[in-house]
Amino acid sequence: MLWLLACRSQETTISDWRGQPEEPFTTVREDSGDPVDSTVLDSADRCTPTAGREVSVPVGASLPGAIVELGADADTPSWPSVTPRVEDGTAALLFSDSPETVSGPGLLYGDQVSGPARLYLYHASGPEPLQYGLVARGVGGLATLTVTASGLAGPSPDYLYTGRVAALRWLQSRRLPAPRVVEVPEGAWVSLDPAVDALEVQSGRLLHGLWDVAVAGTAEVRFVAVSPGTDAAAQAGTLAALPRDGHDRGTFVPADRSLSVDCLDTTAGSVRFRLGDGVDDASAVGVDALTGVPGALAGNYGVRYSLGLSFTPSADRRRFAVLLAPRGGALAGAVEVSDGLFPGSVFDFPRDADAVEPGSAVLLGVWDPAVHARADLTWTPAGSSSLPVDVLLVAFGP
Repeated sequence: MLWLLACRSQETTISDWRGQPEEPFTTVREDSGDPVDSTVLDSADRCTPTAGREVSVPVGASLPGAIVELGADADTPSWPSVTPRVEDGTAALLFSDSPETVSGPGLLYGDQVSGPARLYLYHASGPEPLQYGLVARGVGGLATLTVTASGLAGPSPDYLYTGRVAALRWLQSRRLPAPRVVEVPEGAWVSLDPAVDALEVQSGRLLHGLWDVAVAGTAEVRFVAVSPGTDAAAQAGTLAALPRDGHDRGTFVPADRSLSVDCLDTTAGSVRFRLGDGVDDASAVGVDALTGVPGALAGNYGVRYSLGLSFTPSADRRRFAVLLAPRGGALAGAVEVSDGLFPGSVFDFPRDADAVEPGSAVLLGVWDPAVHARADLTWTPAGSSSLPVDVLLVAFGP
């Protein structure tokens, strides 16, 4: 794996915004808590937007998912930046990506889980075909594990595409009405996803998956590799832990991060903020439960980002476009967006291309502050894509 801050080599419920009535822009006075119409506020009551810059990014004729060339504005680190308010969740992320290329059967990762968690598997088979398993057993009695979302992709030799599809399926599955419930007895290992067990992963092919779970009681969860045709659950208790390579492995917090940016005003110009760099956007931290070694999750792969952007109606009547601009290399993935000038949806990106490269950006959506007081987006860094990224908030129009 090559890193430019974070790069995978080739190798909390989401809100449903549909049908909600749009409300006029209001501001809350600190002295009373009563909403006040924005048209009657004096300047002392108004928030102060971050001063941005004027850009000439051609977003006006683009559809969500399209690649937009940044041209003379491609040096996005030079754009003025805003600092989002950050709120981290408490759910853990069990992350299995070391060794990334697996040479033979063994225990890949495992830890105990209570409450909500996300499980992340990212492994390719080495010289021999392998079968992978995601298994669990109860600790101290029967545990019940509810799978509330999942996205499985592969096996495939196209790592970038596999990461993109896994992220898309995971976001789409969060809208399904009926979660899957698995009873996990104390005395035996059971499979958490038979779809994983059924796959034989040939040499050089990647298998990637994300699962959101809620555990009543305590369960020990393991990611394992076994020989083809082998029952992964039957072998889970006897497999020796495989040594780490240079990739990440561990239980990290947070699995979920919410970021809010308020008072976005098109008259102030265009701004940006950065995700996945471990500096402006802190890395999830944790420990490898198999070795006790602490660590930080480079790139925050598997972390769910909930982005909330609040707009101020402005005198210039322009609109805001939200774009994602890669800074470390090729980027692809999926996103969920709320209603704007385009209907809210879940989609993968980019359209009509394998990836978006530095110097370009992908359009996620367009919002008119005169109509939409807020935009909400949900995104996770897709496996095999490069980090960091800049989120661009582009003021454009007449």
